Amino acid sequence: MFDFSQLITTNFWFARNPGEAGEYFTRLAFIFGFLFLVALVIYIFTTKIKRKGIDPIWSKLWGKIYTCLFTTSIVGGIIMFLRYEKIPFLSMRFLMLLTLLGLAVWLIFILVYYLKNFRRELADHLEQKRKAKYLQ
Repeated sequence: MFDFSQLITTNFWFARNPGEAGEYFTRLAFIFGFLFLVALVIYIFTTKIKRKGIDPIWSKLWGKIYTCLFTTSIVGGIIMFLRYEKIPFLSMRFLMLLTLLGLAVWLIFILVYYLKNFRRELADHLEQKRKAKYLQ
């Protein structure tokens, strides 16, 4: 059973050699692999949208999500590889925590973009398309 009291100790987060990769290592591997696959699907989806010329505003939003997931999955994969190879300092749990916090912050910024700017940009784009239809 995992001892949750060790989560508040600095020795747990900043251990030079965190030890054997255990059960949480396998779970994180699946999480980062899943993020990579989702990013790949989004990339294929956005390239098809760009090729067909459908709404560049939606393509911009999906591009932001793709960049977030792809970057986080690659950085997480590198940190997991360093952990697997037991490289001191570069395999600290703190770096994994920073990666996951970075993912959360990035997703919050994307959510703020969606709630504030995306709807306005989409409405402006649709208005321009409507005007262009009558000007031709």
